[in-house]
Amino acid sequence: FISLFIIAFPNQSEAEGLGMTSIQIILIGNTLNKDNSYNFIESRVKNYNPRTKIARQNDSVIIKIPEIIDSISCKDLLTQKCEVLIAETYNSTEFNPVLERIDSLLSTPGMGSVKFQLTYRVPDTDEPEVLYICDIEQGATYDKYSVSLMDILHTYSHSYSAIGYVYSDDKIRINRLFKDSVVKTYLPNDIYLLWELVKSPSESLEVLYAVKKPNEGNNLYIDESMVDTVSLKYDDYTNAPRMNIKLKDAYHTRWKDLTAKNIGKALAIVINGEVMMAPTVMSEISGGSFDISAGALHENTKVIAAILGSNGSLSKEGVDIISFNQEYSPLHSLKKLINNLIK
Repeated sequence: FISLFIIAFPNQSEAEGLGMTSIQIILIGNTLNKDNSYNFIESRVKNYNPRTKIARQNDSVIIKIPEIIDSISCKDLLTQKCEVLIAETYNSTEFNPVLERIDSLLSTPGMGSVKFQLTYRVPDTDEPEVLYICDIEQGATYDKYSVSLMDILHTYSHSYSAIGYVYSDDKIRINRLFKDSVVKTYLPNDIYLLWELVKSPSESLEVLYAVKKPNEGNNLYIDESMVDTVSLKYDDYTNAPRMNIKLKDAYHTRWKDLTAKNIGKALAIVINGEVMMAPTVMSEISGGSFDISAGALHENTKVIAAILGSNGSLSKEGVDIISFNQEYSPLHSLKKLINNLIK
């Protein structure tokens, strides 16, 4: 069964061949804006899947994509912009002293007011124990177990591109901690704390990066206007998508200078606020081309590639999505059966 399944879906999205996604939209604005919006959307959906059928009758547009795409990805494809930030990072060795100072803060009375709840997963069990770090003006107190921030935000003993990771249950609570006005004074002024994109719903760990804020020479912002070509390929064995972005000639020097400056260091590739990957630069890269690997189960990879590779722009008035429908094929049931057999 497994061999037959791999042959049936070579080098393509897992959703392709499993059904049809139908969308109806209404164009808004004056005639010119409507025409521009239609051309823009046609470019995007054709970039997403060249076999997509699109038909317009006056202000109504019917789009039929020959694969299953979820409603959120569909909305992003039709309406959203995409911005890629490639930026320098602090590695774990550089950032550990910062986390240690914050950890010390939480046990020091009179330093401000931090109120938040942490979940500590008891070793060798799957049961979370709820802990409270109370108002630190009165000193930090813990229920049941005495643990520190460093027990929740797990750090790396060696130099690594990320600064630490948490269990998914603790992501929101850690975000609240780093937004506290007192804790902020302990953080460098030149960073964003950003989470890595979750590549699979089954993953229970969330990885955190310290990405340096844009500054002259330490980053490269990329949008549709800067991109020459975007291509998407799938691994022959894992079906994992890999996106290649080639910049227009005018931006080759900036890309070359950024990589030359960071040999031996990690550059974070951030798309819409999430870290896709943070590869270490091994050598200066000329030619303005680079790859982004997003993991086999990242459904938005095709959407991002379609957005970056499209031309034109959506009118200010935009469009209304008035219907969205997924029609599954018999092949979908077969795939579901095979997945259950594998499990």
